[in-house]
Parts: sequence; C-alpha cells; structure tokens
Amino acid sequence: GRDTKTLRNNSHNPFSVSIMSEEDSVVMNGQCYCGAVKLKATVRPTVQAICHCTACRRFGGSLVFVTLFPPETLTVTGDVIVNDPKKEGFHMGYPEGETVGPVKDEEDGKTKLYQPCGFSIRKTCKACHSNILNDHGGIVDVNGGVWNWGSEGFQPSFHLNYESAVLKMKDGLPKYKDFPTDFGGSNELVEE
Repeated sequence: GRDTKTLRNNSHNPFSVSIMSEEDSVVMNGQCYCGAVKLKATVRPTVQAICHCTACRRFGGSLVFVTLFPPETLTVTGDVIVNDPKKEGFHMGYPEGETVGPVKDEEDGKTKLYQPCGFSIRKTCKACHSNILNDHGGIVDVNGGVWNWGSEGFQPSFHLNYESAVLKMKDGLPKYKDFPTDFGGSNELVEE
C-alpha cells in the first residue's frame, strides 16, 4: 500500500512516534452525546490513561479517560464551541498557578506541565455541550467517552495526578503523583 504518513507511538511518550503504512493503521470513530459532532482517528491513542486532576474532573464531571493523539491523526466534524483561554475575560475557574497536564514546548521540544487558565483549548459540542477534546498544543486529548471502543475497549497504562484522586482504584496500574518524566512530571509513584 501507499505510505500515508500516519503516526504510531513507540513508547509511553506521546511525542515518540514513527511512520506506518495505511494498512497498519487502526481507524477509530466517535461522537458526542447527540451525534452532531463526529470524530475519526487514523490511529489508536498514543497514550491511554486515567487522570484524576481537578481540571479534568471539573471539565469532564468525573475522572477522565485520557486518549492522546497527534493532531494530524484526528478529524472532527460538526459545530463545536471553542473555549480558548487566550480570549480576553475567559477564565476556566482553576486555582491560579495550578499545573495539570503535559504540553510539548515549541522552543526546546521538551514536554512540560501547563496551566489550564492560559493554555489548553477545550472544545465542546455546540448542541449538547458534550466535552469533546483538549488541545494541549502539539498533542490532543480526546475525551475517552466519545470513542466507539469496540472489542478492545479502553486500556489504560497508568493513572495521572493520583495524589488528587477522589476515587481510589486497586487495578495494579502505576499511579503517578503527577506525571511520568516523559510528560514533564516528577515520575513519583504513589501507593494504590
């Protein structure tokens, strides 16, 4: 088949990807609650995790199934509301200075923690207001609940921000206090 320049992850680092051919790619489809917004991914998520941070709980109404994708592997159709923190007067309602997620720095290429009030662009369905995705600049986190998972289902590799968890889980997965080193975190694990 022809080379489509579709990206695939090589490790738990969402920025470590390689080219794969079209026949190797897995297509995922999803939609918002009302079906007005449709999503398509040309690959499975580079990372699947469970986030327990305050920002994710507030945005998603619960702990969040994180599914990270390179932006060029996603197609979103339908009317969305863009919640851009760079707009004048926009405030997400998080404590000043709270760090909650990974972002790739454009200047040095390193992954760092970001501040939700000044960085993450969140998109919701204009009709039903379902949470669709967070654009973290260089990596996109699609709400795991929008995907039609099929028989493989959601398969998280670890927990993020477990120190902030309001629901403790004994599932044998690594539980990071904040984030793994690849995401700009301390790499510190906490007990189940």
